[in-house]
Amino acid sequence: MRLILSLFRIQMNNKTTSKIYPLESPSEYLRLEIQNSFPQYSIEMELSDQEIKYNKGAHILDAGCGSGTVTKKILNANKNEKIKITAADISESNIEQMKLSLTPSDQAKVNFLYEDVRSLASIESETVDAYYSRFVFEYHPIDGQKIADAAFRVLKSGATATIIDADNVFLGLKTDNAKLMGELAELRQNITTYTDDICLHIPRFLHNAGFISIELKPIPVIFFSQKEKNFEAEMYNKRFQQMRPTFLDFWSSSRIDKMIDMYLSEVVKPTTLMRYEKMVFKAIKP
Repeated sequence: MRLILSLFRIQMNNKTTSKIYPLESPSEYLRLEIQNSFPQYSIEMELSDQEIKYNKGAHILDAGCGSGTVTKKILNANKNEKIKITAADISESNIEQMKLSLTPSDQAKVNFLYEDVRSLASIESETVDAYYSRFVFEYHPIDGQKIADAAFRVLKSGATATIIDADNVFLGLKTDNAKLMGELAELRQNITTYTDDICLHIPRFLHNAGFISIELKPIPVIFFSQKEKNFEAEMYNKRFQQMRPTFLDFWSSSRIDKMIDMYLSEVVKPTTLMRYEKMVFKAIKP
């Protein structure tokens, strides 16, 4: 799960526009790498090597590649095959950090693309053999249909789209701390480019785009042991520090500090059980 939003200016197709996107930076890339090393966040629970093996010449798209978790998984499963992966992301920082993490031989198999997943404008229609999106839809609740439509357009007939996302993260914390619950409810109202229930909508996005044979694999993600909750608290502390500029748009610095302290204290309580719902959707373009 990547960080929530930040407002900044991006350059796309020689035009500068204001957009809201997840905040990405070298420090966030490193946080994602640490996060992915923990069992609850591991991609191994989501995709087996067998289901991501491809034939020579296959073109795979990792849309919103982030730190490259999906791309690296596919590369490892296809070491002896001459496949082509397009790793697309709106964050140039992510792309550069990802390049540095790959061997020269793996880099040769990857086309790094600075691209908006809502349009995939630089990718021709019906040129992709497999589409992957991991923890991307949750940051585009308003434009989820556009992402699904773009995926449908670029895929070849008979190809599969694999969407991995999660519900109940961050804002879904359950506690009897009424003050904290009130703060989280207000955050839910103020944050418009993130949702903690996106998985409920993904089947509709896929169906409306034209996909058929939609399948779902649910993966409960539990943090209950003290070691697990301490790790998750550390991850949230890092997330909050990078989300602070966004929170300052509608809260004072002291209020942010109090919310963070309450949240982290709640996470590590012996009685706290954190439960996310990770879901893997597969759908076919007819």
